[in-house]
Amino acid sequence: MTELDERCRPVITFEEATRPLRSRASPSAIDAGLSISAVLIRLADELHDTVDVSDQLWADLKKSFSDEAVMQLLMMAGYYRTVAYVANGLRLPLEPVVGRPFPLPRG
Repeated sequence: MTELDERCRPVITFEEATRPLRSRASPSAIDAGLSISAVLIRLADELHDTVDVSDQLWADLKKSFSDEAVMQLLMMAGYYRTVAYVANGLRLPLEPVVGRPFPLPRG
């Protein structure tokens, strides 16, 4: 079991999982304690938006994770992005157990 396995065991409801992520990582929530969830959401958002990790975010990640764990997070994000490129580019059908796209369309 890795450090990430130990620290990143989310227990969230379906509603929490489908709510827009940015609303959960508000600056006030981050200032109130830099929770692991908030810093991970910032990492996902920043990688998606800039394909980079700012110096401030790196420093915030280092408060909770080792260099190795941060590298694992970056590699995991890259892996999922690669899978998305391949699956979407090849127009692969959804897996039967999924049965719906994620995130759900806003409506």
